[in-house]
Parts: sequence; C-alpha cells; structure tokens
Amino acid sequence: MSLQKLVSIAEDGPWCWTVPRKPWPHLTSLAFGPRPEPWRLNEGPSPEPWEIAGRQIGLYGAIRMFQFGQQLRGDTGHQMTSAAARYFDGWCGTIPLSVLIYWLLHHPPPPPPPWLERMSFLANTVIFAEAGEQQQLAAAANRQLIASLKEILPLA
Repeated sequence: MSLQKLVSIAEDGPWCWTVPRKPWPHLTSLAFGPRPEPWRLNEGPSPEPWEIAGRQIGLYGAIRMFQFGQQLRGDTGHQMTSAAARYFDGWCGTIPLSVLIYWLLHHPPPPPPPWLERMSFLANTVIFAEAGEQQQLAAAANRQLIASLKEILPLA
C-alpha cells in the first residue's frame, strides 16, 4: 500500500468512532527492529513509547507533506510529494501496514513538529499567492519551501 492510500484513509475520517472491544494482542508485543539481547527481561517496555510517538509524528508528517504536495502546482508540488514518500519510507518503512492503519483510525494526530509548521506556512503562502496571482510572493515562497525541503530531506 502506498502513502497515497494511507493519506486517503486519514482524509476519510481519522477515527472510526468505534472503540475496539479489546486491544489487539500483536500490538502490545510488537518490536521494531532486531533486539541485541533478547534474553534480557528487565529492559523496559517493548516497543518503547517514545519510539512509537516518534514514528507517529513521522507518519502524520509524511501525510501532511503529501497533502501539501497535492495542493501545490508544478515542480514544487512534485518535489514535495516525492520528499514525503522518502520521509515516509525512512520513518515508517519497516512498520507493518496493519499497525499504520490502526494508528490512523484510533489515535488523534500528534502536535506537528516545528519544521512541519514552517512547511505548512510556506505551502499555504504559495497556494495563497498563486490564487491571487502574486507571482513575486509565490516565487519567494517557492524558493523558501525548496530550501526547507533540502534541510529536512536532501533531494536526490
């Protein structure tokens, strides 16, 4: 399943308004990546809560970047969607699809990180400037947006 399909799941309604009867047993024992010492019992919760929170921020960040890329026209929109796909692969590429869908349907989105707020501001500025035919403002915001994309994820 691609990032575009996960975006459509998030847009259709992030929460299904039904509470599961009991938690899925495989979610509590899910571990991302190899464990160097699996025989150790006192190593803490698995998976670590801060790792899950970081992955959820990565998932929602990639979804939001992809949505902005769809709204932007031209080369900037294409670069934004491809950067979102690479960001998604880097943060959520090893997580099972069922877990990603569960997060989308049963957890509210976390607060956006500062870099995503900056991208949101710049993308909205570009969209506003293009709608009002303010070419100089749109060009300046496009340059800033591309520079921000290069800071977050090098464009290849």
